[in-house]
Amino acid sequence: MPPTASVPATFFVTTHHLVNGHSDSKRMDLAHVRELLRSGMSIGGHSRSHRDLTRLRSSEAKAEIAGCKHDLEELLGIRIRFFAYPGGAFNREVAQLVRQAGYDAACSILGPDRNDTSSLFWLYRDVLSEYMDTWRDRYRLSLSARRLLAFRVRRKLRRRLEQNI
Repeated sequence: MPPTASVPATFFVTTHHLVNGHSDSKRMDLAHVRELLRSGMSIGGHSRSHRDLTRLRSSEAKAEIAGCKHDLEELLGIRIRFFAYPGGAFNREVAQLVRQAGYDAACSILGPDRNDTSSLFWLYRDVLSEYMDTWRDRYRLSLSARRLLAFRVRRKLRRRLEQNI
């Protein structure tokens, strides 16, 4: 048997189906989530029902965000520290709701740029193909493209933070 590598990852999960016990072939059930934890993976929140948080009333967005954290902590008995915006959609108010819910940081789909303490609630990340072998992957990983894309990402971020729910 080949040696196994220990590569940690964070899986961002919705909770509506976990709490209600609904089975959904496209989503992990509670046993799968617990197995990921036993395997050394991390679990983060992804809202209760994967709705676009920027299109909800503030009270609904708050329930989706804080409720997901509460659900996961109750079901798994661990502190949930990270959140990923459904569809990558966020604005200033949504980011503030994530912070108020007690998450330490949140992932956006904005990328590439450097993460630091000022970007904790819209962490930049690259979206690459499964095998990272396409021309698009090679372009996104090149230094010149990263500089160009970072400029565009910062402009996109400013627009998102100027929006309100």
